[in-house]
Amino acid sequence: MEKKTKARGNNKSQSSFEQELGPLVKAIDDAVASIPDARQRQEVREAVGQAVHSAIQQLATRPASSQRAIAPTAIGDATTTAADAVSRVKDLGFVAFTTGLIDGTFNAITTATVKQMQAYADLVASLAKSLTEFQAENVTTAEINSHLANQYPDGSGGTSIRTKYIFKATPEDADKGIPPRTAKENLTLVGEALVRDTSTLLDPAGAPLLTFDPDRDSVSGSGGISFTSEWVKTARNVVGRQLARNMIEHLRAMAREGMARIVITNGELLSKLTFRVESSEVEQKRESDYRSERMSASVRTRFGGGFFGASLNASYDSMKVTTVDTESFDSVTMSAEIIGQVKLNFRTETFTPVVKDGPIV
Repeated sequence: MEKKTKARGNNKSQSSFEQELGPLVKAIDDAVASIPDARQRQEVREAVGQAVHSAIQQLATRPASSQRAIAPTAIGDATTTAADAVSRVKDLGFVAFTTGLIDGTFNAITTATVKQMQAYADLVASLAKSLTEFQAENVTTAEINSHLANQYPDGSGGTSIRTKYIFKATPEDADKGIPPRTAKENLTLVGEALVRDTSTLLDPAGAPLLTFDPDRDSVSGSGGISFTSEWVKTARNVVGRQLARNMIEHLRAMAREGMARIVITNGELLSKLTFRVESSEVEQKRESDYRSERMSASVRTRFGGGFFGASLNASYDSMKVTTVDTESFDSVTMSAEIIGQVKLNFRTETFTPVVKDGPIV
């Protein structure tokens, strides 16, 4: 036992194992004490001590399990990213949008006012013009043709008040009560009808501007009879003056009623920028560390018939399980909306009527 004690005392690294094996050694000593022969008891003690000493050396020389370091997981700083997104609001063009809203609104108001004033100025200027000036600026050849085609059609979409139109004789139509007519009679009916329609147009002396003489204002040919080119030219000019006078009369009626206009009284402009930044940052980390160490030793002795045998079994098991689950997620979502609103209050009124009554000359 002294050899075992000395060996155990010389190896400091075995002290922890000796403390744990203390109860086992005591149990062995108690069992050996039951051997009656002193010499045999000594031999058993020495054999058991050597076996225990060998087991301690094997256990002490096993390397300790190394710990695995777990590196921290880097997570994106979503908050910093969101702040950076907010700082870029100036890039959304809000200032330019607001400037355009103000500029567009006031330009629209100013343009509308100018157009109203221009329309009224045109009305006043038109009423101040002579009939000849008004006709030259406002009555077109197409308008004259359309009027004559409606009033004096030729049956094919045109008008009979033209130089190339040939009047022909027509038979009697008993169902409609129309007597038979010669080509000259048909021409005379159309010429006299146009004179009656323009009878209110007079020259400075008070004479009608358009007259008609079947013998003077017609020309006969092999195919029939038609108006002379001079009479057709005069008739179209008189029709143009008639249309011009009708327009002036309508403008005078509008002027008497007062030309309406829109006046802005007050209003407000609203320019609003709304933006939303959503930032989410998730970090999950799970660590599990399970360590199991098991050490066992057993000593078996056999004594009988003057023979002693001893055997010692020692085992050491070490198990370590380390589990690390790391999850990181960062997200930044930004949405922006620019809203422009214009609210205007207005009233309607009329320009001061400017009417020059009297004959249209």
